[in-house]
Amino acid sequence: RTPGNGNVSWTKISNNLGGTNSQTIRVVEQSPADPNIFYFARADRKLFRSDSIQGSNPNWVDLTSNLPFSSMPTDIEAHPFLDSVVYITLGSKVYKSSDLGNSWTDISANLPSLSWRTIVYDEYSSEGLYVGGTPGVYYRDSNTTNWVSFYDGLPTDVSVNELEIYYDTLQPALSKLRAGTYGRGLWSSDLYDDGTSLPIADFKASGTEACLNEYIDFSNRSAYNPNQFQWDIQPATYQLAAGHSLSDRNISVKFDSSTYYHIQLKVTNGNGTDSILKRNLIHIADSTTTSCYTTTNLGAGYGIGVQRVRISNLDHRSSGYDGTNSYHDFTCDGVAYLKPNKDYVVSVTVGSFNDENVEVYIDYNNDGDFSDADELVSNFSRGRTERLDTIRTKLNPRRNTFLRMRVLSDFSTLTGDPCKTLNYGESQDHLVYFDAPSLQISQDTNTVCAGNSMVFSATTDGRFDSLKWDFGLNAIPQSAYGVGPHTVIYPQAGLYLPTATLNGNIARSMFAYVRAFPEVSLSLDSSSSFCEGDFIELAANDSLGNSTVSFSWFKNGSNLNLSDSLVRINSLSLSDSGVYQVVTENFGCIDSSAQISVITYAQPSAQIGVNDSAQCLDVNDFQLQSLSTVSTGTLAYSWSLGDGTIDSLIGLSHQYQNAGTYFINLLVLGEGGCSDSVQISVNVHATPTATLSISDTALCELGNEFILENTSNVSGGSLTSSWNLGDGNSSGSDSLAHSYSTSGVYTIQLIVSSKNQCQDSILSHVEVYPQANAGFSVSNPNPAVYGFEPLDTNLFYYLWRFGDGDSSFLKKPMHTYQSNGSYPVQLKTNTEKNCADSSSTFVGVESVGLSALSWEGIEVFPNPSKGDFQLSGLSDSWKILSVTNNLGQEVPFEIEELSMESKKLHLNKTGIFFLHLQENNQPPVSVKLIVH
Repeated sequence: RTPGNGNVSWTKISNNLGGTNSQTIRVVEQSPADPNIFYFARADRKLFRSDSIQGSNPNWVDLTSNLPFSSMPTDIEAHPFLDSVVYITLGSKVYKSSDLGNSWTDISANLPSLSWRTIVYDEYSSEGLYVGGTPGVYYRDSNTTNWVSFYDGLPTDVSVNELEIYYDTLQPALSKLRAGTYGRGLWSSDLYDDGTSLPIADFKASGTEACLNEYIDFSNRSAYNPNQFQWDIQPATYQLAAGHSLSDRNISVKFDSSTYYHIQLKVTNGNGTDSILKRNLIHIADSTTTSCYTTTNLGAGYGIGVQRVRISNLDHRSSGYDGTNSYHDFTCDGVAYLKPNKDYVVSVTVGSFNDENVEVYIDYNNDGDFSDADELVSNFSRGRTERLDTIRTKLNPRRNTFLRMRVLSDFSTLTGDPCKTLNYGESQDHLVYFDAPSLQISQDTNTVCAGNSMVFSATTDGRFDSLKWDFGLNAIPQSAYGVGPHTVIYPQAGLYLPTATLNGNIARSMFAYVRAFPEVSLSLDSSSSFCEGDFIELAANDSLGNSTVSFSWFKNGSNLNLSDSLVRINSLSLSDSGVYQVVTENFGCIDSSAQISVITYAQPSAQIGVNDSAQCLDVNDFQLQSLSTVSTGTLAYSWSLGDGTIDSLIGLSHQYQNAGTYFINLLVLGEGGCSDSVQISVNVHATPTATLSISDTALCELGNEFILENTSNVSGGSLTSSWNLGDGNSSGSDSLAHSYSTSGVYTIQLIVSSKNQCQDSILSHVEVYPQANAGFSVSNPNPAVYGFEPLDTNLFYYLWRFGDGDSSFLKKPMHTYQSNGSYPVQLKTNTEKNCADSSSTFVGVESVGLSALSWEGIEVFPNPSKGDFQLSGLSDSWKILSVTNNLGQEVPFEIEELSMESKKLHLNKTGIFFLHLQENNQPPVSVKLIVH
């Protein structure tokens, strides 16, 4: 450590640190935010921090155990503003600590797994970090989600060992990132650009002074990656190097005039444009070629000759006499700027081994010979090293021209001959310039009418930094810069004294006479757009109130031969459209008013077509059509339908939601805002609401009667009724009773009508259920056996009463009476809808109760029976063939053997059946069996 006071004296401050004092220290870093904080890393993979590095006995904190893993940090970077934040590169990772290195966070994210050697913080950014390693450079900040590559232009296999940032404090955007590499040189780049910044233009010239036909290189140094360039060089007496253009990034220029040049560069990127202008940047020298030169006849080697010349701003160094060239022309190496009749110190440094004589000449009249009176300006006595003399420049030198200054030195005596043969010396020519800019100004006229312009120009001689014009109060513009020409408007009459000032101290003025003249304005009593039939008034006004002003009116450039200050048109027509202007004249000063365009638009006529003026609410649909007309142009439509509805169609259909009278307004708009409107009214009559009541919705056919009542209503007025009863009958009564002659479903319609013939209808349905038919027929298939069958077999319910105490719910029962007599038989029926009926009749029964039936020795008994019959007298010669019903269809039966000649026959159904038997090959016989 050194005290930093200019006296270099080192003190060791790491004695016995970490138990040893022999390890190599690889990296050190002092915190910019707190100079007392100091970090360093050793080759034995240890990391230390001091919090009192500027104290007499710094403390040390061993941070090694806090490292993410055992390795030596390759670089340490302390945060420039936050004293607790520090960054390190460790192997292939980058870490950040926010607590002075006590803990670490991996911020490597997407960084490639490479060897990172260096890290630097950009203090002009939001936590911008650059890391370098093998290979390449990467960048991240608080606005980027990941690291981004930052090695465009670097060799692909470069190893970056060190990164540093050069901060341009005047223009931070021009700061640079420098990269030191392993064996591949030093590299430089602009800092990271997120692509949102405007460019900042800047450039550098390889020199600012040169002789004619010498090249000067101009290098772009603009910030934020401009991709378009435009150079401008004034005056335009120059040549670009072959292959160069003014739109190149860098250019090389040869200048053809002995003068000062202004250089401007305009640059553009995707966010905008910037430019920079450097006035009088380049000074091109040219003077009369000298008419004589010195020679030296003896050799060199004695340290003789001019080694340094200083006067005013010129400070030129050289090597003295080289033994070969007695004369050196340094007129292209710099210029001394001098003022006439002013004292200057001239310093000439010669060799230190021998005394030399020195003479200084200035070619005041630029004739190249240095032999005119007063051109020998200094004659030094013999001496060594630096020689000083004070000279006073001539009162009237050649001004604003490059002049030669010759310096001679010789070991031998100098005799006032600037072109002599020297013995052991040399001569040098330099340039001096008597900077005496001059200014002349001119104007195209000295008299104008107020509101007109004059043009001012300047002619300068010599170098100038600024030329400012003051054209006087109220002039437009009031000031300007540069030689011009400048066009200046004087809106007010008066005597003005325009003045040009060169370099802030040389002024020239002239008179400008501005006459008052009529200031006419043209106005309309309203806007410039009118409709046919409108009244307009054009008024010309001279604001100066000159009584001698005359007026001339023009329309579309043609004279209207009107001389009054007021023009009235009582009823505009389309042909009155045009551009109007008034011209006033007062004693030669003429003023023309601004032009006013009068545009006459066609007046539309509004008319509405409607399909009906009154409709019923439920079916209202008004068809509206604009029948409006206009002679030229198109129309726009604005409907207001009286219920809050608006529309813009030429025709429309509209339905109102409520009854009432509505006022329909149509506004038609033509071109130029010309409009017309019309109003009509339509009536929407209330529609009655049809309702009805019916005493029943369904009745049985027998004795049905429905009570119908009209319960409809309408807002205001009375209603008439019209009934359609669904069976061909109708009625106009409000209420009625109606019976239907046959069963069925009937649709009843009620139509109600208001006094405005607005109708509504309602449908309702009633049903007449079919009546049950209890009629039946009786059959007597066998004595004492009766069959009963209803005439209607599709009913829901049947109840038979046979008169002997028996009953049945069967649809078609068979009944066997057990004794003779007359029996009342009754049938009760019902439908699903409970429409019942009943009927009855008598049946007579005779010959009931045969105890047995026999033939040819075979007996069958009992017959009738409940289903079991005993057959006796059947020998083996008899065979039972089958049992059939009265329709001839076989029915099942069972036979039980009782004895050799007796059997038992069983039937499980009631009715009349026939038993078929056969004896050997005899014809079969049949026996009637009755089962009850």
